[in-house]
Amino acid sequence: MSALELKEISLDFLESLSNINNTNDKTLLIRKYIQENKIKITRINNFKSGLEWINVTQALSFDKQLKGKITVLDFFTYCCINCMHILPDLKALEEMFSVQQGVIVIGVHSPKFSNERETANVEAAVKRYDISHPVVNDLNDTMWNDLGICCWPTLCVIGPNSEPLLMLMGEGHGELLKLFVKEALSIFSNENSISNHSIPEISYNEKVSAPQVLKYPGKVTAFNNILAVADTGNHRILIISESGVMIKIFGGQGAGFNDDKGIKAKFHSPQGLVFLDEQTLFVADTENHAIRKINLGDDNVSTVVRAGHSGNDSDKEEPNKKISSPWDLCIVNQSVLMIAMAGTHQIWAVFLKDTIWWQNKKCRTGTCIPIAGSGREENRNNAYPMSAGFAQPSGITNKGDEFLFIADSESSSVRCLNLVNGKVTGVVGGHLDPTNLFAFGDEDGIGNKAKLQHPLGVVWSEYKNMLYVADSYNHKIKVVDTSSKSCKTLDFIGSNDFMLNEPGGLCTNNDKLYVADTNNHTIRILNLESFQIHNLEIKVKDDTSLHHIPIIKIINASMNSNGGSLKIKAGFSLPSDTYLTDGAPSKWTLTLPGSDWVIEEGDDKFENIKHWTVTVPACNDTRNVIIKCKLFMCKNGICMAQAFCFTTELHFMDNADKTISISFHNDVKL
Repeated sequence: MSALELKEISLDFLESLSNINNTNDKTLLIRKYIQENKIKITRINNFKSGLEWINVTQALSFDKQLKGKITVLDFFTYCCINCMHILPDLKALEEMFSVQQGVIVIGVHSPKFSNERETANVEAAVKRYDISHPVVNDLNDTMWNDLGICCWPTLCVIGPNSEPLLMLMGEGHGELLKLFVKEALSIFSNENSISNHSIPEISYNEKVSAPQVLKYPGKVTAFNNILAVADTGNHRILIISESGVMIKIFGGQGAGFNDDKGIKAKFHSPQGLVFLDEQTLFVADTENHAIRKINLGDDNVSTVVRAGHSGNDSDKEEPNKKISSPWDLCIVNQSVLMIAMAGTHQIWAVFLKDTIWWQNKKCRTGTCIPIAGSGREENRNNAYPMSAGFAQPSGITNKGDEFLFIADSESSSVRCLNLVNGKVTGVVGGHLDPTNLFAFGDEDGIGNKAKLQHPLGVVWSEYKNMLYVADSYNHKIKVVDTSSKSCKTLDFIGSNDFMLNEPGGLCTNNDKLYVADTNNHTIRILNLESFQIHNLEIKVKDDTSLHHIPIIKIINASMNSNGGSLKIKAGFSLPSDTYLTDGAPSKWTLTLPGSDWVIEEGDDKFENIKHWTVTVPACNDTRNVIIKCKLFMCKNGICMAQAFCFTTELHFMDNADKTISISFHNDVKL
């Protein structure tokens, strides 16, 4: 059986299955399908040698490590929103069946964009999306072509003897996948074809390589002198002053969904942010498929719109709709919250006030509806907004109440939505053929002669009367004159020292352009006058000097006047609901009386309980050893610093011990 035949019999099988409602009958049909087709199918080829693998210590093959396993191949490209949507289905399958039980998932990365061919970029995406199973970077689409894959995402279920069993294209197959794999495992186990062996040790690491305050920040926004940062990889929102002082934290401590105050709230990979006023911040809670609202006055987080899962909706005026992967936000006329809805390839709106919309349509407060885009993934411009097509819109900004500009990532273009009449037009990038989503590159120019590569962010600058674009996969910022449709690369001083890496979001504040430099885990600040660039150094507000801090405890101890060994243990405990601020420079400092006192054991690593061993020289008077601790902490989203110290007074005596131990502990109080 050829790859084409596999696709055809899979589609016929799915059609037959769709006519059955009873689970038992579905199970019988699945078993019949497997039994009839497992011996007809040509065995799959092995992965091409020399490919680079992620999350596994060696290349995998169907005649070795994968023999005796039910293997689910996930053909994906990391730019694709639909590919992201099926990751929860794969995670659920992995939780249901372990590798030792005979099931393994392998991501087969089949790149669309040239930037996605680089394994380092694929590895960053694997970490960003919390993918723990093995991934192979099949940059020349060898396996894709062998199996006749035609779209992202596609799942292929492979039997224990390398036989392709089923092909599932697109989203929405989670329950069927679990049922199919369960029955396949049962059938092949009864034939003694399933092996319980492990695969080479998984080398997955969910942490970025170096300690950072931020982890894959997606978006940034500003209001007066305050910044809000979507710390996407840490599932939290940070409120920061322009000078970088962290003021408040919302969410964090893992992904989830919860309306509460401060850090008790939960988000899942938040992206777009926009201030309504100095007290109100809206958040695109992307992987929760929700729009959230943060009240900066009382620190409360609430939900404006949420779907429990991604999905599609018709044009109904309902306060809660099945939105899908909202990626960016902006506010028009203080009354309409605009949403770049990447998952449905549309522009949506939440009406914050009763509003008369296009064609005199009355939209009540709380109404959430699509306002532009058919839902088909394409680069189609049209005078009628719902007949236009977008391709994973990921950035959105407004020029007053006249125009919306959209970073249409999968068409590699910037689009314009006229807010007066709803007309959708192209600005720069893309192709004249609305179905051609492969017209990407890196070229300055006018209109569609300019080329972008998967832009994720846009911002309109009133200060410069220009549009700035995060040309994410080209690792550049582009500036667009929207009147002439001229697009140019923005050059800045010191660019070699500040190489961008897939920047995802932009905002402006007068002459400053803030860049969420996603894969560099930082926020860059570009001065639009001098073109100087530097990093935003995020720090916790520090009202405490180490030179004037409280002494928590003084211990008097005696040591032999000939010297000896001093063992020190110091520690602290935090109040409930209080935690150390990630990335902040909490530290211990051990101050010794002289250079001839030598630390034999103990380093600069910060720990709640710290140990040192000090070699003490001969002395005949009293000496002081001082242990200082500086903590950066957060509670209920409020960050603070506190310092304290312990002191040891060492009295040297001829008849005292040569080895002594002292211990300190502080129950920190806020």
